[in-house]
Amino acid sequence: MTGRVALGLMGAWWAASVCAGAEEVAATPVAAEAHAITAEFELPRVGEEVALARIRGICEFYGLGRLWRKIEADPPSTPFKSDGVTGWFDEWDGVSLYPAGFLHDLKYWAGYPDEDVERLVADAELMVDVARLLGSTPMAETMFHWGDR
Repeated sequence: MTGRVALGLMGAWWAASVCAGAEEVAATPVAAEAHAITAEFELPRVGEEVALARIRGICEFYGLGRLWRKIEADPPSTPFKSDGVTGWFDEWDGVSLYPAGFLHDLKYWAGYPDEDVERLVADAELMVDVARLLGSTPMAETMFHWGDR
């Protein structure tokens, strides 16, 4: 089997896996009411400790039902606080990037040390969220390239 064929098969498997997961999430009531990262929503301030009840509401608003179920089943031992977009700007050209950083922090906080793939997905979602907030990709691509995760 050539590398190109293997990559094609792997890509097909990956796409099927992602689509299957997306269908599961889309079928939940939380996902049906999900809001885009650009929607107005009052998030806790930088450094504010966030209670689980508020985290649940945030997850519901953004359609992160799967993330909430993980947190609810096994809450991390440390309280959650976000520092915004770690090592980067929380605002660019008058646009707040804080929602993207907040959700990224939440995903990392809820994760486990051996979940490298889930962390990569969270990093990619950060890049996409920043691009959506700014309406363009250059800043998001730069963040991802320089390893701001």
